[in-house]
Amino acid sequence: MDISLNLKDLLILVLLILTIMLVVYLIMLVSKGKDTLKKVDSILDDAGKISSIAAEKTEQIDGVIDSAADTVMGIVESVHQNSSMISKIASVGTGAKAIKSRGEKKRSRKEEASLARAKSRKERRK
Repeated sequence: MDISLNLKDLLILVLLILTIMLVVYLIMLVSKGKDTLKKVDSILDDAGKISSIAAEKTEQIDGVIDSAADTVMGIVESVHQNSSMISKIASVGTGAKAIKSRGEKKRSRKEEASLARAKSRKERRK
């Protein structure tokens, strides 16, 4: 039994083997692509859940911020209305500080006078 192959038949056989290998490779590639798509779908589902949770929290925080802003504005208006009382309290504090500092100055003058008398007594004894 003799088998004779010409160059054309050999080329067709090689191309047929390469085509079969390419089909097998493409089947494996599609299989891996399917697994990858499943993972991507899972990740996108998780991202959707996280986004919905973040949206809910944002709405809750928005309400809290609005109420906090209203409270701060109420405080600012109250302080603004009572600013004359605050300035009176501040001027009373300033007056008290002035009286205290004047008393300290008097004490320091008295202390200086007594120190001068003590020095003069020491000089007389010598």
